[in-house]
Amino acid sequence: MSGEKQDVLRHRRLRGVDAFRGAVLAFMLFTPPIGDATTYPLMRHATWDGLTFSDLILPTFLVTSGASLALMLRPPTTAAVRLRLVRRLLALLVLGAVYNAIGASWADLSQLRLTGVLQLIGLTGALAALVVLLSRIGSDDDRPVVIALIALAAVAAYGVGLLRRADVCLGVDQCSSYHSWDVNLLGISHVYGAGRLNYDPEGLAVLGAATGLVLVGYLAGRALRLRRPPAVSTVALLALAGGVLAAASLLADDVWAYNKRLHTPSFSLIAAGTALTGLALAVALLDLGGRPERVALDRVRAVLSWPFVALGRNALVVYFSEHILLTVARDTPVGNGTLQDWLLARAPFEGDTQLLGFSLMLLLTVAAITGVMHALRWHIAL
Repeated sequence: MSGEKQDVLRHRRLRGVDAFRGAVLAFMLFTPPIGDATTYPLMRHATWDGLTFSDLILPTFLVTSGASLALMLRPPTTAAVRLRLVRRLLALLVLGAVYNAIGASWADLSQLRLTGVLQLIGLTGALAALVVLLSRIGSDDDRPVVIALIALAAVAAYGVGLLRRADVCLGVDQCSSYHSWDVNLLGISHVYGAGRLNYDPEGLAVLGAATGLVLVGYLAGRALRLRRPPAVSTVALLALAGGVLAAASLLADDVWAYNKRLHTPSFSLIAAGTALTGLALAVALLDLGGRPERVALDRVRAVLSWPFVALGRNALVVYFSEHILLTVARDTPVGNGTLQDWLLARAPFEGDTQLLGFSLMLLLTVAAITGVMHALRWHIAL
């Protein structure tokens, strides 16, 4: 293969990474956003201890953001890349606050929640990047073993803190022993549920465990980055690592129950394991054997994965679109009800399946938006 073709493959985005992220976002849009919590329980977050498919959405996204970070931090890391990391962090903190204000506090800053999903993604990405850059001190190369140990240590340290501070929650149901940290540092009106729920799933202490997930994703992306197209052995290694982490979560579950809202170590391990396995499967299906001469195979895979790639390349648009569309539907009066009621009445299903019909309409609307943007090559990336 010529050097020019090798260079093109080396820097080409992995379709599997984008499509996997898009598939996760599609599932997020397809989970019932309204209705009774007992309807489709596996497609909603667990009330407290336990595990559902929806619980894995955010941690999976953290792993994929780590995989993307591996492409951004290809050595040598220039001043421009460092500046981009700072801009990314600041932008996600601001956008996260704006997201929280829509449909809630609006312009009332005294009630604005400061923690949230976008803030968590921004802060964990910055912390993970710092770990990676520090690992390169004295060399241009990463030290993957050191990065892996730091990821596991961050998850373990957070879990030990949950145990050692457990007495803080004595007699209180659904409580995080770190809740006082968020309240004292940010103010009670600026945390999840205005502090009334005794926990914040995206709180400050959670940053440790969540950064571990981003670092796991970074290591996966680094492995995929080293050889283009990816080797079968690399994909197999990711799948094996996913299986080992999932198995380890079963042992950790004896100490910390699976709990998404507390982000317990057992939950972090099962989330990392399933994310790595899903990522390996997506790359195997969409990127393995991606030689230039296999044009027909590549075209088929491109067509089949196109809608998911479109969603994955504009994840920020998907996240905001869902929130804005649901807020508009809930708050816009139509007749004696709301736009949401009007749409439910016209959903192409009956009974409980109306909720899935509503989710399907939401998914198709957002997919149309990102599809047009992808076709025009408009990608909002931070």
